[in-house]
Parts: sequence; C-alpha cells; structure tokens
Amino acid sequence: MRQDADAGPRVGRRFLASLKSRRRPQSDPRRYQRYVEREFENVHLYRQLAEGADREHRDVLLELAAAEERHARYWQEKLAELGVETSDIDDHQPVRRRMLSWLGRRLGVRMIVPMLERLEASERARYAREPEAAAISADEVVHAQLVTGLFPAWRTRASGFLRAGVFGLNDGLVSNLALVAGMSGGDVGRDIVLLAGLAGLVAGAGSMAAGEYISVRSQHELLDADVLADARPERAALGSPVGAAMSSFIAFAAGAAIPVVPFAVGSGTAALMTACGLAGLALFAVGSTISLVTNRPLVRSGLRQLLIGTLTAGSTYLVGLSVDSVIG
Repeated sequence: MRQDADAGPRVGRRFLASLKSRRRPQSDPRRYQRYVEREFENVHLYRQLAEGADREHRDVLLELAAAEERHARYWQEKLAELGVETSDIDDHQPVRRRMLSWLGRRLGVRMIVPMLERLEASERARYAREPEAAAISADEVVHAQLVTGLFPAWRTRASGFLRAGVFGLNDGLVSNLALVAGMSGGDVGRDIVLLAGLAGLVAGAGSMAAGEYISVRSQHELLDADVLADARPERAALGSPVGAAMSSFIAFAAGAAIPVVPFAVGSGTAALMTACGLAGLALFAVGSTISLVTNRPLVRSGLRQLLIGTLTAGSTYLVGLSVDSVIG
C-alpha cells in the first residue's frame, strides 16, 4: 500500500520535470547562427554611424559596436562547442542595416535614434527568452539606456518628424494614385485627369498641413496652460507648429506628385500604366522605410504597402468604370 501511495508523487515529479525540460530550449546551431548574424550586423551599423558622429557620440557608438561584437563571439564559441563553423564579421551587412547607416550619415545620428531604440528593444526582447544569454540580456538593457541618452531632447521630435514625413508621403501617394485611377476608369480626357490630380495634390497637402499645425499648436497651448511645471523641454521636443505644417505639406505633395507626372507628359492607358508602375515602386520603398521605424521585416512591409495601394487604386478604378458605364 505504501508503494502505491508513493507512486502518485513520483509520477507528479516526473511530469513536472518533463515540462521543465520541454520549456528549456535545446542547443540549436541555427538559432545560434542567427544570433551571430544579427550581432555582426549591429557591429557594422554602429561602426558606420560612429564614422560621422562627433567625438562624444562616437565613443558611445563604438562602445556599442564593441559590445555587440563580444556577443557575436560568445555565440560563435557556442557553435564551436557543437563543432559548427560559422561565418565572420565581414560576411554580414544586410539591406536594413545599410539603410539605417545611410540615413544616419545623411540626416545625422540624432534623426535615427528612435529607430535605434526600437532595434535595441527587439534585441532585449529576444534575449529575454534565451536562458543561455542572461549576461547579454543585461547588456542590452544598458545598450537601450545608452541609445536613449544620445540625444534625449531630440528623440521625441525626431520620432514625430519621421512619422509625419514617411506617413505624409504615403498618404499623398495612395490618395492621389486612387484619384487618378478612378478618373481614368471613368474614361475622361487627359486634361481632366491632370486637373483632378493637381487639385488632389494641393487640397490634400493643404489639409495635412492644417491638421498638423493645429495638432502641434494645440499641444503647445496645453503645455502653456500648465502653470505648475516648466514646459520648455516638452515644447522643444514638439517643435514648431509652422515647421510641422511645412514638413507635412511637402511630404504629402511629394507623394501625390508621383502618379500625376505621367499625365503631364502622356495620356490614356500608357500614362495610367506608367503612373501605376512609378507609384508601385514608391509604395514598396515607403513600406520598406516604414519597416525601419517599426522594426518589422523590410520586404514584408514593402509588399504590404504595395498591396494596400493596389487595392485602393483598383477599387477606385472599378468605381470609375461603373460610373462611366451608367452615365456613358
């Protein structure tokens, strides 16, 4: 009877032990190799950003690069223990990191701080689930603090600038592509399509600028109404209402101009196909750029944006065809 009584607890302990073993990731060369690749990609990124930075920020960026290289070497040692050879640092520099480093060199490191923050956040989240990376996970917390401290006063403004610019460009592109597609589906003349496209450009850009101005101005007024605190840092982070309005106007107009240009030099189906081709390339590029802000897969974001634009333009083209068939 005693033996039977002890059987239950033993079975329970074995069951719990089996659950723990299932939750514990086994040594996986492919997973380790992905870690090596991502760490070396980050090494390249931080080194390239450091080349154009001032001395204070260059030291921080080089420190981050050195830490990322230590992490990569750690995973290389893990692979070596398993008898697996791995590539070295010069073999890893993918498109996403090259785009980030290019933006950093052209616009300045402070402009891409929000992207670097998202990159470090994703690194921290990945290693938090990896029991063999406790020390690396702790390092990633420090890395996030170092990135945040690069340009603390500029971070919010840069994030807002990038959001307004990228999404303003996207809104102008999609809305005007849909407009000219709908007008073309209605079988109207080239001059009418061109006029509609230009009107959509000006009206949409003006609307975006007005909305951005009111939004930023209202936030300034709310800060001014708070007499209990010094609002100067928050005001500086928000930026100028006029500057926000101008950047939104320019971004929307730039996107909206792309599907209109072919109708300025051509007409009919050829102009529409050219507009769709140019807009498709631009949509993929915008989606890929958005992936830098959201830290999502580059190709997936580009294809998603292309699909959204295609469905929108296709829908309005069908509406134009339907209306033309009814009233034609």
